[in-house]
Amino acid sequence: MRIAGTITDATLDRYTVRVEHASGSDELVPEGSESVVDGTIAVWDTLQGVDDGDYTIVIEARDNNTYRSEERVPVTVDNTPATVDITEPEENAIFAWDQSIQIRATVLDAHATEFVVQTAAEKDAPDEEWTEISSGVVSDGSADALWTPDDSLALRYLRVVVLDQALHRSISAPIAVIVDAGAPSVVIERPADGAIVSGSVAIRGVVDDANLDYYTVSYRTGSDEETIHPRGATPPPGALAVWDTPITDGPATLRVRAVDAVGFEAEATVAVRVDNLDPEASIAEPAAGTQVAGIIDIVGSADDEHFTAYTVEWTLLAGGQATQWTAIAQDVTAPVVDGRLATWDTGAAVGAVRLRVVATDEAGHTGVAERSIVVAGTLRSDRHAVLSSTDGSVRLRLAPNALSGSPSVTVNAESAEAVMGRRPLRVIRIDPVGVALDPRKPGTLEFRLPTDREVAAYGVAEWDATGGAWRYLGGSADDDAGWVRTRVFRLGRYALIPEPAAFAAADVALRLKCQPRAFSPLGGDLPRQASVTFSVREAARVRIRVYNQAGRLARRLADTQSSPGEHAVPWDGRDDMGRTLPNGAYIVQVDCGYAQERQVVVIWNR
Repeated sequence: MRIAGTITDATLDRYTVRVEHASGSDELVPEGSESVVDGTIAVWDTLQGVDDGDYTIVIEARDNNTYRSEERVPVTVDNTPATVDITEPEENAIFAWDQSIQIRATVLDAHATEFVVQTAAEKDAPDEEWTEISSGVVSDGSADALWTPDDSLALRYLRVVVLDQALHRSISAPIAVIVDAGAPSVVIERPADGAIVSGSVAIRGVVDDANLDYYTVSYRTGSDEETIHPRGATPPPGALAVWDTPITDGPATLRVRAVDAVGFEAEATVAVRVDNLDPEASIAEPAAGTQVAGIIDIVGSADDEHFTAYTVEWTLLAGGQATQWTAIAQDVTAPVVDGRLATWDTGAAVGAVRLRVVATDEAGHTGVAERSIVVAGTLRSDRHAVLSSTDGSVRLRLAPNALSGSPSVTVNAESAEAVMGRRPLRVIRIDPVGVALDPRKPGTLEFRLPTDREVAAYGVAEWDATGGAWRYLGGSADDDAGWVRTRVFRLGRYALIPEPAAFAAADVALRLKCQPRAFSPLGGDLPRQASVTFSVREAARVRIRVYNQAGRLARRLADTQSSPGEHAVPWDGRDDMGRTLPNGAYIVQVDCGYAQERQVVVIWNR
């Protein structure tokens, strides 16, 4: 330190320069005699063993006349730069770009005066690349400032530069801070919006942020939201999460939510359709085991919320196993619910057949329904035929030429709660309903009797479509063989029931001798009339009617209360109007109570 000033006197004798401090004094100039005018009086090397602190420079001068002058100048020695440490923010702290950052540094220097906060992109950047972002005055050993960064997402370095009264320049160690410019980037790539999903689904996409804290994945169905990937969970390889979709069908919303270290958050959603259920596939008609013939409708359902198509197929069964499937309706794109799936001409199939409906949906699921039935073949009218229900409990025996043409006849079970006031054991339908047999060759209908019989006698009832009521035919029972048999003259609905009490009370023994069985109302070689003979055990109402081969009523012979015993009623071959009926076979039918008997007679006018 140069101590400068003026010491002058015409009679200057000498002067001294010393430095006083708390522990004593040091002489800088023991004795000087030359005047100094605005010049250097002394030089004080404060770096040589001089502690920082307060000192007083004392200059004392004397002249030859013993006059004395003294100048005292207090000074402070400061040879130690300030110590500067940044305490806020912490190293690698993350801030939002629009967030004010508190910058605070401790300054150890009693003579520190001002500070500057600077930022640079590199930690070791040269001084010219450090930019001032704030400044202030050191107060109570602290340098405090606020900084609001711009919107550039970057790693920045901060430092604090402090100046003291001795013009020492002190620089803190740089610290890194991260300025976050915005929310994370969130994209769901798979599944796509509107996609159909099922089973376990890998959710793929992008969650990107340099300062990402965490992300979650969830889904919502209705008002309920379920978590797929919770906060902090480890993601599966190559995916954001794996979703085990719920066992249901319907819409769902997937949501990926990401949050970064400064609290910015973002999310992405996609709407998907969950499909974990197989399509509905069912066959309602024909029923299992049903016998069918000709052209039939296959009724059922093929439906799904994400339905694509259905196919209806059939195959012959060999040993109970399917052989080769043949399409009836293929790749039908319109769903069906309880309606007609297809119309099938069964002509190519005869015997045991299996039907199959296969429905598919957009998720690749398949619904399958199968049903085994029997396709009836055409009859050879010139041969005896025995037709059976699928379970073998009902048989219809036909004589050669009993049916005209070569029809297909089916025997199927039906249901009825009551027949003639009785609970039926079996109800069947023989198609084609209403087709008449040759009256000279009635069929024999046989019902198997139950093994656990609850009543002593059973008989057969026939549905009269014209009258809209059941009519009791009776029948002969073969208890040893376990069958009840009766004659039938047309195809239709029949039931096996316990014998009605009315029939047991009025037993009819029909003897249509028709002496002769063929007659001619116009005379000639044949008799002009036939005699219908019947007997009843007790008084009962008896009705006798004559039908032509088509089943149309031709003559009402009697409808009267008959006494017990045998009775004969003549028939002259005429209708109710007195007109002679044309040549042909006619059915004489006697009804008494629930009992009924029939016989065929022939009119032959030459």
